[in-house]
Order: sequence, then C-alpha cells, then structure tokens
Amino acid sequence: MGIWTGLLLTAAGGLVLNDAVLHDYEMRERKVVVGKAIAYAQSVNKPSLIVGTTKGRHQCGDVTLDTDPSVLTDCPLAGMVGSIYDLSALYRPRHFGSVAIMHVLEHLEQPEEGLRQAMIVGERVYIAGPALTKLVSWLHPDHRAMGWWAQFKKIFRCANCNAEIPYLAEQIQCEGCGARLTYSHSMPSIY
Repeated sequence: MGIWTGLLLTAAGGLVLNDAVLHDYEMRERKVVVGKAIAYAQSVNKPSLIVGTTKGRHQCGDVTLDTDPSVLTDCPLAGMVGSIYDLSALYRPRHFGSVAIMHVLEHLEQPEEGLRQAMIVGERVYIAGPALTKLVSWLHPDHRAMGWWAQFKKIFRCANCNAEIPYLAEQIQCEGCGARLTYSHSMPSIY
C-alpha cells in the first residue's frame, strides 16, 4: 500500500468516526430537546407539539406532526399528518406551551416560514438539527436548506412582534416581547 492510499484510508476512517460520534450526539440531543419542550409545556399546563416524526428516536408530544404518514404508527395517540407551514391555520396563537422542531428545518424550501409558523402557535420553540461538521448532513439529498441552517445564528426576526433580534452570544432576547432564544452547542434551541 502506498503512502497516498494510506493517507486516504486514514482520512476516510476519520470522517466515518466523526460522523458516528456526531450521530450519537444528535440522538442524545433529540431526547434532551424533546424532554425540555414537553416539560415546559406541562409546567404551563398546555399541550406540546413535536414537528418531525419520531421513528423511535424520541418521545411523542401531545401532538406530533409530520408530512410522513409513519407518524401515525410512531405516535398512534398523538400522530397527525400535516405540514409545518399550516400550523397557524390549524391552531390559534400560543395554543401550545412548546413546539419542538426536530430535524425538519433543513428539509424545507422555506425554513424561515416553518420557524415563523412554530413561533406563532407555541409559547416556546425548541429546535434540533443536523451537526454542521457531519459530512452526511451536507450530502443528504433531502437537506435543501443546509446553507440556511449554517447561517441560522446570524439574525432573527421575532414572529411575535416582528422585531429584529441580532445574534449576540449564547442567549438572544427579543426586546419587543421578551421571547428568549438560547443555543445548545452547534444546534439552537429557541425558548
């Protein structure tokens, strides 16, 4: 085996190991984010909405919404087939104590609109998405908005009062209505 072949195999092995470690992190992050979202909704005596089918990776909310009909078998008591784009047509503002968007925004043609819809119907919005340093995240054929996801931290506009919210550090606060947005590692959680 030549030196270049050895280096190539070492680099490929490193990428595989990196993706495996990040995949494990994403699985744990899903459970943490959903757990926080459900706990908050319960603390304010309101239902929780999970957007994105569970496929056994995390628990269901009081309502779990996805465009994939498998949500009906994943969450037989709470599953609902539908689109994040229709949330404000289906539910009144702040109907849910929390909305957890689980690996959905990177799949959307209009991720800002999906986020806006969630912020209308939920008091707090929690988000989990793919790790930016995971090669598979960028190569996944259904990840239409990875560039948007990578720029997600730059600037927000509050869905409640339309105020511009600059990304400062670990925490963002809307001065217009007090909505709080917080980041966890490379994956944002908004609440």
